[in-house]
Amino acid sequence: MLLYHAIEEIEHKAVAFDVFMSCVGDRKMLRRVQKNAIATFTRLTTKYMIIMLWRARIFPSWRDIKSFSKFMFLKGGMMPNLSGPFKEFFREDFHPWDHQNQGLVDQWKNEHYNPTHEQSSEQLEQAKAG
Repeated sequence: MLLYHAIEEIEHKAVAFDVFMSCVGDRKMLRRVQKNAIATFTRLTTKYMIIMLWRARIFPSWRDIKSFSKFMFLKGGMMPNLSGPFKEFFREDFHPWDHQNQGLVDQWKNEHYNPTHEQSSEQLEQAKAG
Protein backbone atom coordinates (compact mmCIF):
# COMPACT_ATOMS: atom_id res chain seq x y z
CA MET A 1 0.00 0.00 0.00
CA LEU A 2 2.87 2.36 0.80
CA LEU A 3 4.43 1.77 -2.63
CA TYR A 4 1.09 2.45 -4.30
CA HIS A 5 0.66 5.69 -2.37
CA ALA A 6 4.17 6.82 -3.34
CA ILE A 7 3.43 6.16 -7.02
CA GLU A 8 0.13 7.98 -6.73
CA GLU A 9 1.94 11.01 -5.29
CA ILE A 10 4.45 10.98 -8.16
CA GLU A 11 1.66 10.90 -10.71
CA HIS A 12 0.01 14.07 -9.38
CA LYS A 13 2.88 15.83 -7.64
CA ALA A 14 2.54 19.06 -9.61
CA VAL A 15 -1.20 19.61 -9.12
CA ALA A 16 -1.03 21.55 -5.84
CA PHE A 17 1.97 23.53 -7.08
CA ASP A 18 0.20 24.48 -10.31
CA VAL A 19 -3.00 25.48 -8.47
CA PHE A 20 -1.01 27.60 -6.01
CA MET A 21 0.92 29.30 -8.81
CA SER A 22 -2.29 29.93 -10.75
CA CYS A 23 -4.22 31.34 -7.77
CA VAL A 24 -1.47 33.05 -5.75
CA GLY A 25 1.73 32.96 -7.78
CA ASP A 26 3.92 34.27 -4.95
CA ARG A 27 7.11 32.20 -4.90
CA LYS A 28 8.48 34.11 -1.90
CA MET A 29 5.43 33.09 0.12
CA LEU A 30 5.79 29.52 -1.12
CA ARG A 31 9.42 29.39 0.03
CA ARG A 32 8.51 30.91 3.44
CA VAL A 33 5.78 28.30 3.91
CA GLN A 34 8.17 25.49 2.88
CA LYS A 35 10.83 26.66 5.35
CA ASN A 36 8.19 26.83 8.08
CA ALA A 37 6.91 23.35 7.18
CA ILE A 38 10.44 21.89 7.31
CA ALA A 39 11.11 23.45 10.72
CA THR A 40 7.71 22.39 12.09
CA PHE A 41 8.05 18.83 10.78
CA THR A 42 11.53 18.50 12.30
CA ARG A 43 10.45 19.93 15.65
CA LEU A 44 7.28 17.82 15.93
CA THR A 45 8.97 14.62 14.78
CA THR A 46 11.67 15.08 17.41
CA LYS A 47 9.11 15.94 20.09
CA TYR A 48 6.92 12.91 19.40
CA MET A 49 9.90 10.56 19.18
CA ILE A 50 11.04 11.71 22.62
CA ILE A 51 7.51 11.32 24.02
CA MET A 52 7.19 7.79 22.58
CA LEU A 53 10.58 6.73 23.97
CA TRP A 54 9.75 8.26 27.36
CA ARG A 55 6.38 6.51 27.59
CA ALA A 56 7.92 3.20 26.50
CA ARG A 57 10.57 3.67 29.19
CA ILE A 58 13.28 3.36 26.55
CA PHE A 59 16.22 5.59 27.25
CA PRO A 60 18.77 5.58 24.43
CA SER A 61 22.40 5.10 25.26
CA TRP A 62 25.09 7.57 24.23
CA ARG A 63 26.04 5.06 21.51
CA ASP A 64 22.45 5.08 20.19
CA ILE A 65 22.43 8.88 20.07
CA LYS A 66 25.76 9.00 18.20
CA SER A 67 24.57 6.33 15.75
CA PHE A 68 21.35 8.24 15.09
CA SER A 69 23.25 11.50 14.61
CA LYS A 70 25.58 9.80 12.14
CA PHE A 71 22.62 8.37 10.21
CA MET A 72 20.93 11.78 10.08
CA PHE A 73 23.73 14.27 9.51
CA LEU A 74 27.04 12.81 8.34
CA LYS A 75 28.08 12.19 4.74
CA GLY A 76 25.79 9.59 3.18
CA GLY A 77 23.16 10.22 5.86
CA MET A 78 19.55 11.21 5.38
CA MET A 79 19.88 15.01 5.61
CA PRO A 80 22.88 15.33 3.26
CA ASN A 81 21.07 13.14 0.73
CA LEU A 82 17.91 15.27 0.96
CA SER A 83 19.61 18.65 0.85
CA GLY A 84 20.06 18.64 -2.95
CA PRO A 85 16.37 18.12 -3.78
CA PHE A 86 15.39 20.61 -1.07
CA LYS A 87 17.71 23.25 -2.55
CA GLU A 88 16.11 22.67 -5.94
CA PHE A 89 12.69 23.59 -4.51
CA PHE A 90 13.96 27.03 -3.59
CA ARG A 91 15.10 27.86 -7.14
CA GLU A 92 13.24 30.82 -8.64
CA ASP A 93 12.18 28.77 -11.68
CA PHE A 94 11.41 25.49 -9.87
CA HIS A 95 8.59 23.21 -11.01
CA PRO A 96 7.89 19.71 -9.60
CA TRP A 97 8.19 18.13 -13.04
CA ASP A 98 11.82 19.28 -13.21
CA HIS A 99 12.49 16.01 -11.39
CA GLN A 100 11.32 13.16 -13.56
CA ASN A 101 10.15 10.10 -11.62
CA GLN A 102 8.33 8.25 -14.39
CA GLY A 103 10.93 5.47 -14.20
CA LEU A 104 9.75 4.69 -10.65
CA VAL A 105 6.12 4.60 -11.82
CA ASP A 106 7.05 2.27 -14.70
CA GLN A 107 9.06 0.02 -12.38
CA TRP A 108 6.13 -0.24 -9.96
CA LYS A 109 3.72 -1.06 -12.78
CA ASN A 110 6.05 -3.77 -14.11
CA GLU A 111 6.74 -5.33 -10.71
CA HIS A 112 3.55 -4.81 -8.68
CA TYR A 113 0.59 -3.66 -10.76
CA ASN A 114 -2.14 -6.23 -11.32
CA PRO A 115 -4.91 -5.02 -13.66
CA THR A 116 -7.24 -7.79 -12.47
CA HIS A 117 -7.54 -5.91 -9.16
CA GLU A 118 -9.15 -2.91 -10.81
CA GLN A 119 -12.90 -2.61 -10.74
CA SER A 120 -15.02 -0.35 -12.87
CA SER A 121 -17.56 1.95 -11.24
CA GLU A 122 -20.31 -0.36 -12.55
CA GLN A 123 -18.68 -3.38 -10.87
CA LEU A 124 -18.42 -1.44 -7.60
CA GLU A 125 -22.09 -0.44 -7.81
CA GLN A 126 -23.10 -4.06 -8.51
CA ALA A 127 -21.07 -5.23 -5.50
CA LYS A 128 -22.79 -2.66 -3.27
CA ALA A 129 -26.25 -3.62 -4.55
CA GLY A 130 -25.59 -7.37 -4.50
